[in-house]
Amino acid sequence: LSEKGATVDYSDPHVASFPKMRRYNFRLDSVDLTSENIASYDCLLIATDHDDFDYGLIIEHAQLVVDTRGRYTEPHDNLVKA
Repeated sequence: LSEKGATVDYSDPHVASFPKMRRYNFRLDSVDLTSENIASYDCLLIATDHDDFDYGLIIEHAQLVVDTRGRYTEPHDNLVKA
């Protein structure tokens, strides 16, 4: 996505900075999931299911949520299950 021009960030309460890997070095730091931060993104992708996240806050303020972990069981207008 970055190579296509997208701005990519991540949030993980357990990983403060994205570690360098053998093939990749993304140089990313975890961002706080505040209502303002959430609303500023075009899309939030849930790739890992952490109980530390406030999923109610996320679905309330996100423009679009792509849920790859099945965290949301109820339908929402801004939710895509993947």
